[in-house]
Amino acid sequence: MTYGGLPACVLMSTPEEKKSYLTDLYRTIYIRDVIERYKIRDTALLEHVLDIAMSTIGCFTNPTRLAHAIETETGIKTNRTTVAENLDRFEQAFLISKAKRYDVKGRHYLDYPQKIYSVDTGLRNARINFRQDEPTHLMENLIYNELRNWGFSVDVGNIQQPGRSGQTRQTLEVDFVANQGHRRYYIQSAYQIPDDEKREQELRPLLKINDAFRKILVTFDGLPPYHNEDGILILALEDFLKGQESMDL
Repeated sequence: MTYGGLPACVLMSTPEEKKSYLTDLYRTIYIRDVIERYKIRDTALLEHVLDIAMSTIGCFTNPTRLAHAIETETGIKTNRTTVAENLDRFEQAFLISKAKRYDVKGRHYLDYPQKIYSVDTGLRNARINFRQDEPTHLMENLIYNELRNWGFSVDVGNIQQPGRSGQTRQTLEVDFVANQGHRRYYIQSAYQIPDDEKREQELRPLLKINDAFRKILVTFDGLPPYHNEDGILILALEDFLKGQESMDL
Protein backbone atom coordinates (compact mmCIF):
# COMPACT_ATOMS: atom_id res chain seq x y z
CA MET A 1 0.00 0.00 0.00
CA THR A 2 2.90 2.37 0.67
CA TYR A 3 5.57 1.46 -1.87
CA GLY A 4 3.60 -0.50 -4.46
CA GLY A 5 4.53 -3.65 -6.31
CA LEU A 6 7.18 -2.75 -8.87
CA PRO A 7 9.73 -5.60 -8.60
CA ALA A 8 12.85 -3.43 -8.28
CA CYS A 9 11.18 -1.38 -5.55
CA VAL A 10 10.04 -4.46 -3.63
CA LEU A 11 13.60 -5.80 -3.57
CA MET A 12 15.08 -2.58 -2.16
CA SER A 13 15.85 -2.70 1.54
CA THR A 14 15.24 0.83 2.86
CA PRO A 15 12.34 3.30 2.62
CA GLU A 16 14.76 5.95 1.35
CA GLU A 17 15.83 3.76 -1.58
CA LYS A 18 12.24 2.98 -2.45
CA LYS A 19 11.14 6.62 -2.37
CA SER A 20 14.09 7.76 -4.48
CA TYR A 21 13.51 5.01 -7.04
CA LEU A 22 9.78 5.74 -7.40
CA THR A 23 10.32 9.50 -7.65
CA ASP A 24 13.02 9.08 -10.30
CA LEU A 25 10.75 6.82 -12.36
CA TYR A 26 8.29 9.66 -12.76
CA ARG A 27 10.91 12.05 -14.06
CA THR A 28 13.01 9.74 -16.21
CA ILE A 29 10.32 7.47 -17.62
CA TYR A 30 6.66 8.33 -17.19
CA ILE A 31 6.46 12.12 -17.43
CA ARG A 32 9.11 12.34 -20.12
CA ASP A 33 7.35 9.64 -22.14
CA VAL A 34 4.02 11.50 -22.09
CA ILE A 35 5.64 14.86 -22.93
CA GLU A 36 7.63 13.47 -25.83
CA ARG A 37 4.92 11.20 -27.23
CA TYR A 38 2.27 13.92 -27.34
CA LYS A 39 4.61 16.89 -27.81
CA ILE A 40 3.24 18.61 -24.71
CA ARG A 41 4.15 22.27 -24.38
CA ASP A 42 2.26 23.15 -21.21
CA THR A 43 4.10 20.75 -18.94
CA ALA A 44 3.08 22.63 -15.81
CA LEU A 45 -0.60 21.99 -16.46
CA LEU A 46 0.16 18.35 -17.31
CA GLU A 47 1.82 17.83 -13.95
CA HIS A 48 -0.94 19.64 -12.07
CA VAL A 49 -3.52 17.31 -13.62
CA LEU A 50 -1.45 14.32 -12.54
CA ASP A 51 -1.02 15.70 -9.02
CA ILE A 52 -4.73 16.22 -8.48
CA ALA A 53 -5.62 12.89 -10.07
CA MET A 54 -3.28 11.07 -7.69
CA SER A 55 -4.70 13.04 -4.76
CA THR A 56 -8.25 11.90 -5.50
CA ILE A 57 -7.87 8.14 -6.01
CA GLY A 58 -10.99 6.24 -5.08
CA CYS A 59 -13.17 9.38 -5.19
CA PHE A 60 -15.84 10.22 -7.73
CA THR A 61 -14.71 13.02 -10.00
CA ASN A 62 -14.92 14.34 -13.55
CA PRO A 63 -12.78 16.57 -15.80
CA THR A 64 -14.91 19.65 -15.08
CA ARG A 65 -14.43 19.27 -11.34
CA LEU A 66 -10.70 18.66 -11.74
CA ALA A 67 -10.32 21.69 -14.03
CA HIS A 68 -12.05 23.87 -11.44
CA ALA A 69 -9.84 22.50 -8.65
CA ILE A 70 -6.69 23.24 -10.67
CA GLU A 71 -7.77 26.80 -11.37
CA THR A 72 -8.67 27.34 -7.71
CA GLU A 73 -5.45 25.89 -6.31
CA THR A 74 -2.94 27.15 -8.89
CA GLY A 75 -4.57 29.98 -10.81
CA ILE A 76 -3.82 28.17 -14.09
CA LYS A 77 -6.68 28.48 -16.56
CA THR A 78 -7.82 25.23 -18.14
CA ASN A 79 -10.98 23.43 -19.22
CA ARG A 80 -12.60 20.01 -19.03
CA THR A 81 -11.46 19.01 -22.54
CA THR A 82 -7.79 19.61 -21.80
CA VAL A 83 -8.02 17.82 -18.46
CA ALA A 84 -9.82 14.86 -20.05
CA GLU A 85 -7.14 14.62 -22.76
CA ASN A 86 -4.37 14.57 -20.15
CA LEU A 87 -6.17 11.90 -18.13
CA ASP A 88 -6.44 9.77 -21.25
CA ARG A 89 -2.69 10.21 -21.82
CA PHE A 90 -1.90 9.11 -18.28
CA GLU A 91 -4.12 6.07 -18.74
CA GLN A 92 -2.33 5.14 -21.99
CA ALA A 93 1.01 5.55 -20.17
CA PHE A 94 -0.16 3.04 -17.49
CA LEU A 95 -0.16 5.59 -14.68
CA ILE A 96 -3.88 5.63 -13.93
CA SER A 97 -6.96 3.57 -14.62
CA LYS A 98 -10.55 4.83 -14.72
CA ALA A 99 -13.52 2.91 -13.35
CA LYS A 100 -16.93 3.68 -14.83
CA ARG A 101 -20.20 3.63 -12.93
CA TYR A 102 -22.50 0.74 -13.73
CA ASP A 103 -26.22 0.77 -12.91
CA VAL A 104 -26.61 -2.71 -11.41
CA LYS A 105 -30.40 -2.84 -11.68
CA GLY A 106 -30.72 -0.93 -14.95
CA ARG A 107 -27.78 -2.85 -16.45
CA HIS A 108 -26.20 0.07 -18.23
CA TYR A 109 -23.23 2.38 -17.84
CA LEU A 110 -23.55 5.91 -16.50
CA ASP A 111 -21.56 8.93 -17.58
CA TYR A 112 -19.46 10.99 -15.20
CA PRO A 113 -18.49 11.02 -12.43
CA GLN A 114 -15.98 8.17 -12.54
CA LYS A 115 -13.30 6.98 -10.16
CA ILE A 116 -9.57 7.23 -10.82
CA TYR A 117 -7.10 4.68 -9.50
CA SER A 118 -3.33 4.59 -9.66
CA VAL A 119 -1.86 1.61 -11.50
CA ASP A 120 0.71 1.34 -8.68
CA THR A 121 0.12 2.67 -5.17
CA GLY A 122 3.85 3.33 -4.66
CA LEU A 123 3.97 5.55 -7.74
CA ARG A 124 0.90 7.37 -6.48
CA ASN A 125 2.43 8.00 -3.07
CA ALA A 126 5.72 9.10 -4.58
CA ARG A 127 3.94 11.56 -6.85
CA ILE A 128 2.36 13.36 -3.89
CA ASN A 129 5.54 13.01 -1.80
CA PHE A 130 4.00 10.47 0.60
CA ARG A 131 2.02 13.26 2.24
CA GLN A 132 -1.48 11.72 2.12
CA ASP A 133 -1.70 8.62 4.27
CA GLU A 134 -5.15 7.42 3.29
CA PRO A 135 -5.40 3.71 4.10
CA THR A 136 -9.08 3.54 3.15
CA HIS A 137 -8.49 4.73 -0.42
CA LEU A 138 -5.16 2.93 -0.76
CA MET A 139 -6.74 -0.38 0.25
CA GLU A 140 -9.52 0.21 -2.26
CA ASN A 141 -6.90 0.99 -4.92
CA LEU A 142 -5.02 -2.20 -4.02
CA ILE A 143 -8.13 -4.36 -4.42
CA TYR A 144 -8.94 -2.68 -7.75
CA ASN A 145 -5.41 -3.31 -9.06
CA GLU A 146 -5.47 -6.93 -7.99
CA LEU A 147 -8.80 -7.56 -9.69
CA ARG A 148 -7.43 -6.02 -12.89
CA ASN A 149 -4.26 -8.12 -12.60
CA TRP A 150 -6.45 -11.22 -12.36
CA GLY A 151 -8.05 -10.32 -15.69
CA PHE A 152 -11.34 -8.84 -14.49
CA SER A 153 -13.01 -5.77 -15.94
CA VAL A 154 -13.92 -3.62 -12.96
CA ASP A 155 -16.70 -1.04 -12.58
CA VAL A 156 -18.20 0.88 -9.69
CA GLY A 157 -21.69 -0.39 -8.89
CA ASN A 158 -24.56 2.08 -8.67
CA ILE A 159 -27.89 1.07 -7.11
CA GLN A 160 -30.86 3.45 -7.25
CA GLN A 161 -33.28 2.98 -4.40
CA PRO A 162 -36.75 4.58 -4.43
CA GLY A 163 -37.12 7.12 -1.64
CA ARG A 164 -39.97 7.33 0.77
CA SER A 165 -43.03 9.33 -0.22
CA GLY A 166 -42.00 12.88 -1.11
CA GLN A 167 -38.28 12.12 -0.88
CA THR A 168 -35.63 11.85 -3.59
CA ARG A 169 -34.21 8.50 -4.60
CA GLN A 170 -31.29 7.14 -2.63
CA THR A 171 -28.13 6.01 -4.39
CA LEU A 172 -26.13 3.15 -2.92
CA GLU A 173 -22.62 2.29 -4.08
CA VAL A 174 -20.92 -1.07 -4.50
CA ASP A 175 -17.19 -0.44 -4.60
CA PHE A 176 -16.51 -2.96 -7.36
CA VAL A 177 -18.46 -4.97 -9.89
CA ALA A 178 -15.85 -7.40 -11.25
CA ASN A 179 -16.62 -9.30 -14.45
CA GLN A 180 -14.72 -12.03 -16.26
CA GLY A 181 -16.67 -13.97 -18.86
CA HIS A 182 -19.70 -15.47 -17.15
CA ARG A 183 -18.26 -14.75 -13.68
CA ARG A 184 -19.25 -11.71 -11.64
CA TYR A 185 -18.43 -10.59 -8.10
CA TYR A 186 -19.78 -7.68 -6.08
CA ILE A 187 -17.10 -6.44 -3.69
CA GLN A 188 -17.10 -3.92 -0.85
CA SER A 189 -13.84 -2.59 0.59
CA ALA A 190 -13.92 -1.57 4.26
CA TYR A 191 -10.68 -0.66 5.99
CA GLN A 192 -12.26 -0.84 9.43
CA ILE A 193 -15.63 -1.95 10.80
CA PRO A 194 -15.63 -0.61 14.36
CA ASP A 195 -19.29 -1.25 15.11
CA ASP A 196 -22.55 -2.78 13.90
CA GLU A 197 -23.65 0.49 12.29
CA LYS A 198 -20.60 0.55 10.04
CA ARG A 199 -21.06 -3.13 9.19
CA GLU A 200 -24.69 -2.51 8.23
CA GLN A 201 -23.64 0.47 6.10
CA GLU A 202 -21.13 -1.62 4.15
CA LEU A 203 -23.45 -4.60 3.70
CA ARG A 204 -26.57 -2.64 2.74
CA PRO A 205 -25.71 -2.19 -0.97
CA LEU A 206 -24.86 -5.87 -1.34
CA LEU A 207 -28.16 -6.89 0.21
CA LYS A 208 -30.06 -4.78 -2.32
CA ILE A 209 -28.72 -6.85 -5.24
CA ASN A 210 -31.12 -9.65 -6.08
CA ASP A 211 -29.05 -11.87 -8.34
CA ALA A 212 -27.08 -15.02 -7.49
CA PHE A 213 -23.53 -13.75 -8.06
CA ARG A 214 -21.04 -13.89 -5.20
CA LYS A 215 -21.03 -10.92 -2.80
CA ILE A 216 -17.90 -10.15 -0.77
CA LEU A 217 -16.87 -7.74 1.98
CA VAL A 218 -13.09 -7.27 2.26
CA THR A 219 -11.73 -5.79 5.48
CA PHE A 220 -8.17 -4.82 6.40
CA ASP A 221 -8.18 -6.84 9.59
CA GLY A 222 -10.40 -9.80 10.11
CA LEU A 223 -11.14 -13.30 11.21
CA PRO A 224 -10.62 -16.31 8.97
CA PRO A 225 -12.98 -16.18 5.95
CA TYR A 226 -16.62 -16.91 6.74
CA HIS A 227 -20.11 -16.41 5.31
CA ASN A 228 -22.62 -14.38 7.30
CA GLU A 229 -26.29 -15.28 7.63
CA ASP A 230 -27.05 -13.58 4.29
CA GLY A 231 -24.45 -15.63 2.43
CA ILE A 232 -21.98 -12.74 2.05
CA LEU A 233 -18.32 -13.77 2.22
CA ILE A 234 -16.36 -11.76 4.80
CA LEU A 235 -12.71 -11.79 3.81
CA ALA A 236 -9.57 -10.21 5.28
CA LEU A 237 -7.39 -8.28 2.83
CA GLU A 238 -4.46 -10.63 3.45
CA ASP A 239 -6.59 -13.62 2.43
CA PHE A 240 -8.00 -11.80 -0.60
CA LEU A 241 -4.49 -11.03 -1.88
CA LYS A 242 -3.52 -14.70 -1.85
CA GLY A 243 -5.27 -15.16 -5.18
CA GLN A 244 -8.58 -14.95 -6.99
CA GLU A 245 -9.57 -18.39 -5.70
CA SER A 246 -10.09 -16.66 -2.33
CA MET A 247 -13.31 -15.15 -3.72
CA ASP A 248 -14.80 -18.62 -4.20
CA LEU A 249 -14.30 -19.87 -0.64
